[in-house]
Amino acid sequence: MKNFSIKAENIGKRYQLGTGRRYGTLKEAISRWIKPSQNKKQFLSEAESSMWALNDISFEISQGEIVGLVGRNGAGKSTLLKIIAGITPPTCGRAEIAGQIGCLLEVGAGFHPFLSGRENIFLSGSILGISRADIKHKFDEIVAFAEIEQFIDTQVKYYSSGMYTRLAFAVAAHMVVDILIVDEVLAVGDIAFQKKCLGKIDDVASDGRTILFVSHNMATIQRLCNRGLLLHHGKIIMDANINSIVSEYLQNFCDTPSQRTWQPEDAPGDDCIQLLSVRAINLTEKTIQTTDLQETVGIEIKYLIKKIHQWPVVILHFYDAQWLHLFSSHDFYQKQKISFRSSSREISETCWIHGQLFNQGRININIELSSLNPRKNHVAINDVVSFEVIDQRSLEQMKGPFGGHWPGVIRPTLKWEM
Repeated sequence: MKNFSIKAENIGKRYQLGTGRRYGTLKEAISRWIKPSQNKKQFLSEAESSMWALNDISFEISQGEIVGLVGRNGAGKSTLLKIIAGITPPTCGRAEIAGQIGCLLEVGAGFHPFLSGRENIFLSGSILGISRADIKHKFDEIVAFAEIEQFIDTQVKYYSSGMYTRLAFAVAAHMVVDILIVDEVLAVGDIAFQKKCLGKIDDVASDGRTILFVSHNMATIQRLCNRGLLLHHGKIIMDANINSIVSEYLQNFCDTPSQRTWQPEDAPGDDCIQLLSVRAINLTEKTIQTTDLQETVGIEIKYLIKKIHQWPVVILHFYDAQWLHLFSSHDFYQKQKISFRSSSREISETCWIHGQLFNQGRININIELSSLNPRKNHVAINDVVSFEVIDQRSLEQMKGPFGGHWPGVIRPTLKWEM
């Protein structure tokens, strides 16, 4: 029998909601004791004013396993990781840990904006439990991994968001621990740096260390993990190999809409560009949830240019239901034909995909809005919208040797000559 790294036994976590009972002053405590009737009116009952974020969670992870936690937002994944890491105590049950544990729960925790990158490496390393001697030994490796050699003695308040997160991840990723907990922190930097992050996690896994990993990117989950736990409403509803977990999640729990809209005050972006909406449409510009595989479909993007001196490039990445990358598209060459006016305004553009390209199934889309000179990501959202591709032909039309579902990730109609 393999030695365990993590053993969870009947873990539960309850949170108080609303205006439930709180600890107050001595005067308030005496008043509640003297006038219990007012106390009953003032506070809700415990059952009404609390919720169980986790309920009866039990599992065991063996040494060297790479396990992915999968579930919708609010399923309890981050709460479970914090309990295992010892950050949050459970209401009931317990988590038993065998070995030193390291956490990548929040990239950049502990960074001080008025300290240089060099000083923040030592500060963040100390917070993460790395000794000063180990930090000195790994310092050059951390800086090289983050790709910020020339800015290492600059205050981090002058760093771009990408530089900041790259340095923070580099520090955390170089911890030497028996168990590594990773919560949705690999979506940092550009695509090249994300590959480096995944490579670093692969190195940790190849050393025989245990990894507990959370991500909403199913392709990453499937690449890194060999086992999965599916959480729903604070309970583990499935414990199986990672392919079965991902298939179950995508089929029954993934409900990414075909339209996303934000108000300017809470729109994703920065002081240069804000993304206002993304939606899947048909040729009549009507929002669609499903489309026939023979129909043309468009992805409409609206964004607000606030402070920028060049056209931003919009990039769309298309994935199938298993998060296999189908293709990507950008608008760079089209924008070279249009002169840029430096003024605040709303832009709307649509990427059209001709019919008979997609195969049947769900299509998921990631979006980026970036500047090229210098290179900067203003917006990067995974799984921003999705839609379903179906075959609406009648049974009579589908008769023959090539009717029904075709193999392959795309289904183009190609020209043949004889």
